[in-house]
Amino acid sequence: MPGADRREVHRVLAVALVILVLAGCGGRSAGNGGGYAQGLSSSLSGVGQPSSLDAASLARLGDDYSRAAEQLAKLAPPAAVAEAHSRMVASMRAYAAALTRASALTADPAAFASEMALAQTDARSWTAAFDEIRNRGYATYSAGGTGGLS
Repeated sequence: MPGADRREVHRVLAVALVILVLAGCGGRSAGNGGGYAQGLSSSLSGVGQPSSLDAASLARLGDDYSRAAEQLAKLAPPAAVAEAHSRMVASMRAYAAALTRASALTADPAAFASEMALAQTDARSWTAAFDEIRNRGYATYSAGGTGGLS
């Protein structure tokens, strides 16, 4: 994979990781979606950071995101974020599937780059939906909660 493509993949994965860290750092009070915020945090907590972009790491990451999407799908989001929640789940499922497909294509640089481009689009979609949920106050964070990533 060309260096620029690899850097973009790492950037997208780092952004996704930051969002996962941020999701786990709070939420609204129990009367205002606290249970949803907790469920959101719990669902996303099982996604790990990939150690590399090799086939096994990408397959594990695809499995992690698939499990997270299934857990998220079981949540009952507040009406204020129901549409964003649905978009997040759908695009996270697509992201997980793209990572899994990409894991089988690491020996074919052109096919791998193409599949990872699709994965990046899906990652941007689910992270945008998550940002919408966070901006409405259903997942909050402290500025220091990024684990050193920016």
